[in-house]
Amino acid sequence: MEAFLFIVSILCLGLSFAVLISGIFKHNVKDVFKTKYAKVSVLLLIIYIVIFIAYLIIAN
Repeated sequence: MEAFLFIVSILCLGLSFAVLISGIFKHNVKDVFKTKYAKVSVLLLIIYIVIFIAYLIIAN
């Protein structure tokens, strides 16, 4: 269970960065924060935080 939560949280973190970087390549840096890419990236980052906190609670 702990390993599953850790893997999912790291995947969410990686996807968050990948979505943000792909949004930067598709749009300009100043325009990317007004698109869906930024919203999805922030959502994945929040999911990462929640799952990682759950992982830390279960691991200890």
